[in-house]
Amino acid sequence: MTDEQRNDWISKLAADLGEEFDAVQILCTLNEEALTKAYYRGSGNWYSRQGMAHEFIEQDKSQVAANEISKVIIKTEPPEDEEV
Repeated sequence: MTDEQRNDWISKLAADLGEEFDAVQILCTLNEEALTKAYYRGSGNWYSRQGMAHEFIEQDKSQVAANEISKVIIKTEPPEDEEV
């Protein structure tokens, strides 16, 4: 599939999803010949799409931080049968 075909396909998918949803943002990457290609398409309110992308990134960062904190808490808590 050529880049133009991929872009057309992703644009159609975004448009199709846009018939059901107010805002759609599609982010895709492809590694080809040691080169990463990125494809971005969306439909609907641009500000909503920006907000969704920002929330996606922030939520992922928060989840990673929470997982790291829980690892530290679990290591430092005394066993349940041990009195403090």
